[in-house]
Amino acid sequence: MRFYGKKFLSNKTLKQIQAHRETRDAIIWSVDPVDKIALVRIQGSSTNIVAKYPENWEQTPVWLKPGNAVKINFTGGDRGRVELIGHGYLIPTPTDGSAAQPDPQVADDAPLTGMLVYPMPLNQRMAVMVRVGTFRIDGTIYTLGPIAMDSFYDDWYMDDGGTMDQVAAIINIDPPGGYYRHDWIVVGPDLVVDYLKGTPFTTTPVDPVLPTGHIFLNQIFVYPGMTTVGYSDIGKSFAEPMASGLLVTITNDELEWLDTSTTIQVQVIDQYGNTFNLSGGCYCVMTMLAGNGTIGGTDATTSMIGVGVGSYVYSGSYANFTYTRNGDAGDLSPILQIEMQNATSPVSTIINITLLDEEGDTM
Repeated sequence: MRFYGKKFLSNKTLKQIQAHRETRDAIIWSVDPVDKIALVRIQGSSTNIVAKYPENWEQTPVWLKPGNAVKINFTGGDRGRVELIGHGYLIPTPTDGSAAQPDPQVADDAPLTGMLVYPMPLNQRMAVMVRVGTFRIDGTIYTLGPIAMDSFYDDWYMDDGGTMDQVAAIINIDPPGGYYRHDWIVVGPDLVVDYLKGTPFTTTPVDPVLPTGHIFLNQIFVYPGMTTVGYSDIGKSFAEPMASGLLVTITNDELEWLDTSTTIQVQVIDQYGNTFNLSGGCYCVMTMLAGNGTIGGTDATTSMIGVGVGSYVYSGSYANFTYTRNGDAGDLSPILQIEMQNATSPVSTIINITLLDEEGDTM
């Protein structure tokens, strides 16, 4: 058999090379979690070596940080591929006088303990509380203590709730004024909790600018029609209004024997509780699930056009229906389903109307 000058290694030799593991101590110089690599240096060298680390780690090991000793491995006899395999024991030192360790990292500016922003626990209104706690700015840790006694009665009322020694500040939130806003709560080394009122907008959010030397605590989303700050308004951002529910107003939801009919007004509302006008219109359908009587339309603004019993084209800000009882001994209180059949966001609800007989009993 001719090999034409080429050398072939036996499978046994290849397996031995692949199983060979050469390890060395190194020091981590920097970590790139995106590409899953770290730059490391070994004894007597000031040159960075690229070392890979497993992508299937569920949690980042505590030793994977700059300045820490690690074990590196040259796998399969390939000195061009280096992998991190665990915590090291010796921190290598260079021999050319260069730095032995990377520059120490400055911890991020951030809240450390407490510092929560939350609504008034009992008397929810356009105000929020900020809890006491600690925070870090430029490596210095600050403690934000409880609210001062001399300002207790200015913004904090007896029925607001909360524990005095746990509240650092009460922040009154300006009303919306017909627009959306992103308002920020921030704090700085002066230990003053600041309220940054956002720029009013209609479709494109405009965030405040964080003052130098301050940290962001939370955002209050302010929207048209808002009268109280709830938990869902804290940390929330603007989303395009969409049909999310129905506001149904019944003129009289309990008809005595001589009451023959009642008007039912239907409005589509968005996720912020404001009236939502559906562009292009949709079908507003009222269905009787139980009971009896008749359903008709009485909308004087012609925002709906009859297309069948209990079914109307809805294109304005509201639609009106009239429920009329039969007015005989067979009357049964109706259960009505109202649905806005829109292709993108159908919404529906169920209402009840109570019918009384001549004796005042429910039928």
